[in-house]
Amino acid sequence: MCLDRYRQWKIALICCYINFLHFGIARLSSLLYLAALTRYNVNRSQASFPFILCYTVRNLSGPLVGYLGMKFQIHSVIKLGCVLATIGIGGCFFAEDIYTVTVLWGVVYAFGFGMATVLIPEVLSRNFDEYLSNANGLAFSGECIAGFLLPPILQICLNTFGLSGTFFAVIRFDSQ
Repeated sequence: MCLDRYRQWKIALICCYINFLHFGIARLSSLLYLAALTRYNVNRSQASFPFILCYTVRNLSGPLVGYLGMKFQIHSVIKLGCVLATIGIGGCFFAEDIYTVTVLWGVVYAFGFGMATVLIPEVLSRNFDEYLSNANGLAFSGECIAGFLLPPILQICLNTFGLSGTFFAVIRFDSQ
């Protein structure tokens, strides 16, 4: 296998890992929602709002992230998104009410999530002339893999550390 081909698949695996982390963590929202109900003593509507807002902000951030990707280097935007997402989750560790979680998870984490994931197809298309479909399949399989691996881990964290401690444990995954 030539060095260029090795580099290409390494990039696809990194994209898979980014999707594993960010989409996987966002998919844990149902478990986090249940924990937020009791931790913050709020109704279902209030407890669900940060997690609904997360996907809304992530999707609405697309045009801005696309512009940032044109203005700056794509890998810099993705790295900044990973850092921003980690800061958003880490801030939730200190949150004492659902409104703080709404801002940190629903806006800060979500915008970082968007910055980290929206440009992945562009990264792959710039690095693959052939096997682009395979690379996209590999990159986006990270979300599916996370759907199997992360929920049991999160449940153990919730049972052991509670919601705030789980946010701290999640940033350990996300900051790798």
